Formats: sequence, C-alpha cells, structure tokens
Amino acid sequence: MSQSTDAWGFTTKVNATCTRIMIGQADLVVVHFCDKYKQWNAAFDAGYCAALAKPYITLHSEDIVHSLKEVDAQSQA
Repeated sequence: MSQSTDAWGFTTKVNATCTRIMIGQADLVVVHFCDKYKQWNAAFDAGYCAALAKPYITLHSEDIVHSLKEVDAQSQA
C-alpha cells in the first residue's frame, strides 16, 4: 500500500467521524443530492439519520425524485 493510499484512507476515516459527530449533535440535517457531491455519501447520511430517528430534509433535482422516493418518505421534517 502506498503512502498516498494510506493518507487517503486516514482522511476518509476522519471525515466519517466528523460527519457522524455532527449528525449526532444536529437537531435537523439537510441532505443534498446533486452532481457536485457524491450520491452515495448523501444516501449514507440520510440512512444514518433515519437509523438515529434524526429529522432530515432532502434537497435534490426533479430528475431523481423517483430514485429517492423511499429516502424522501423516511425524512421526518
């Protein structure tokens, strides 16, 4: 494993820890699905909110409404 791969794995873990802490402390989470951000990260964040019964709002374009119907239905805000 190269040094750059090790650094990438480390920063991924740091980002995941920060996200988990911030979602845990939030009263409401806004999950943004768009081309600029990775869809699987947003989906994971929405799932994490659902698991914690944390209210969240989803923001996304009209062209992916059908794909996210379950995610939207689970949101509590």
